[in-house]
Amino acid sequence: SANWRLLEQRPLLVQRKNLKCFPCINSYSFFFFKQKTAYEISACLVGSEMCIRDRYQRRVHGDHNFGYVIAAAIAISFECIMIGFLVPGRYRSKVFDKKKLEASFGQEHKEKFGVDIQTGGYPDMGCGRYASLLNYEDWVNFNKAQRVHYNFVEQIAPFLIFMVFTGLLYPIYAAVSGLIYFLARIFFIGYMQKQGAQSVLRMIGAGLGDIGLLMAFGGSVYTCLLYTSDAADDLLCVDLGGRRIIKKKK
Repeated sequence: SANWRLLEQRPLLVQRKNLKCFPCINSYSFFFFKQKTAYEISACLVGSEMCIRDRYQRRVHGDHNFGYVIAAAIAISFECIMIGFLVPGRYRSKVFDKKKLEASFGQEHKEKFGVDIQTGGYPDMGCGRYASLLNYEDWVNFNKAQRVHYNFVEQIAPFLIFMVFTGLLYPIYAAVSGLIYFLARIFFIGYMQKQGAQSVLRMIGAGLGDIGLLMAFGGSVYTCLLYTSDAADDLLCVDLGGRRIIKKKK
């Protein structure tokens, strides 16, 4: 029959002793055998199993613990926003009150822009013309408040990248590093104390922050090395339904 002649053109994985069953194979069965032989499965059998890499079966869609990594990322991002409002934002409103700004720059601002000057001293970030109105104590405290937030902003993007990539393989470890970093940013607000950088709370925060950052960085590098090694192996493999099998060398 036609099915018999087509099956003879491609070697089957399994040699059947009872050849009488072949004429009754329908088109769907033939397509199944044809697809499997196209990948040359018979060339990669090792014992009773194919050469399957089980080392990386944990994936984002298959590991429910990755939710802890997502929760840590959300908490840290929200913390960064709130620190911006509660530390430099609140202190800005205190030192750059509208009366002080209006007395020194109100008329000039009205002439140039046609609107009244607003409280808060924007866009001055602590070293502009508005800051020249501050006494030394207010100027130092305002810049310390700015630094608390700036330090957070400088580190949050790389930390989140490190933590998420680490969480691809080790979600619990990544979430723990996120928790440590979250607590570190709270202690770092101690920089606002009179001791400044020598404050005990600030030093605790800096130490915890470094620990969390190094944990996430080390985990991301290790994850990258594992995936890079796996990608190199893929040059000699072909994906078949989520399984990687060794290609037959030419």
